Formats: sequence, C-alpha cells, structure tokens
Amino acid sequence: AVYHVGYHYKVDPKLNVGGRLKFYSGIFNVESTNNSGEFVTYFTPGGTNFYEHSVNRLDVLVRTAGYASLNDTAGMTVEEATAELLSRSMFGKNVGLG
Repeated sequence: AVYHVGYHYKVDPKLNVGGRLKFYSGIFNVESTNNSGEFVTYFTPGGTNFYEHSVNRLDVLVRTAGYASLNDTAGMTVEEATAELLSRSMFGKNVGLG
C-alpha cells in the first residue's frame, strides 16, 4: 500500500511550487527475476479463436514475502487473517518513506 500527501502553492499564474510525501507499507511482495522461456502468439483465422498462444521451455523462479507468516499460523480463522492483513496495511512492520 502507498499512502501519500501533497501540497502545492500557486506563486503566480505561471508557477506552482509543491511537494509530496509517500509512505509505503508492505503486506505481500512477489518477485520474479532471471526467467527464461518463450511466449508465442500465432494468428489462426480458420480456428475457433483468431489467436493461439504457446508457452515453451518456461523456467520461472518466484520469491514471496509476507505470505509464510500468515500460512504458519495454524487454526487462524478468516476474521483473524483479515484483522492481521488490515493491521499490516495500516503502518505494519514493513514500511518506508519516499
């Protein structure tokens, strides 16, 4: 989630001065890098669709953060999981400024 606040001041008709502060709060993060493979689209006017998509030799590595801590809590109800997610979205443990 990103929360931001900004302010601007009109100095004259041709000049505005302002700034913005951003506050980042991380709930989940998903990252995928160094992937390889091929995604090909074929034009097939005589087929059931106009295009056919093919994925070949796909090699993907996905890293996640924030999911395991919810998954490790055995017996967590939907209400408890919702409360945990809301607490993370409003100034939780993983924060930053920009």
